[in-house]
Parts: sequence; structure tokens; C-alpha cells
Amino acid sequence: MMEAVFDGCLSLCGQVDDNIGLLISELKQTDLWGRINILITSDHGMTQCSAERVIQLDDCLHPGNYTLVDRTPVAALIPLKGNQLYESVTEQKIQICF
Repeated sequence: MMEAVFDGCLSLCGQVDDNIGLLISELKQTDLWGRINILITSDHGMTQCSAERVIQLDDCLHPGNYTLVDRTPVAALIPLKGNQLYESVTEQKIQICF
């Protein structure tokens, strides 16, 4: 069952990649590439998560490095000290598994 779900996800990712490639190609052909900003977002879903898989921000990042804007399944925060927040996250090598 999980293999079929994984294969379906890979197929959808391929379709998304193809469409983004087409978008970039068309923007370049119409001389709009580099003149506009593109923001690609994704729905994180609302699947239940066990307590063992919840990442506690304060265990990974010092609270003095960010302002917490929203704590939902996906936290929104504002870095307070430039790239130090990014470096803190990458040093933790946080891995999200599903």
C-alpha cells in the first residue's frame, strides 16, 4: 500500500516539475524571466501526527533567535538575527519523515 502511495507522489512531483519547467521556459521566451518574482507554495496537509514525531522548536532553535508568529502544524516565525536562524536549523539536520 505505502509503495503505491509513494509511487503516486513521485509521479505527481514529476508533473509539478514538468509544469514549473514549462512556466520557466515560457517566461524566458516572453522576456519576463528575471523581471518577476515567482513563489511556489505547497499545502502541508492536515494529517494527524504522533507526539514522537512532533518537533519542538525550542529543542532545535534558541527562542531568542526568532519571533513565533503562528504555531499550527507548520510554524511561522520571523528570524531576529539574520542568517543565524538558518544556520541553527541546518546544524540540527532536522529531518521530517512521513
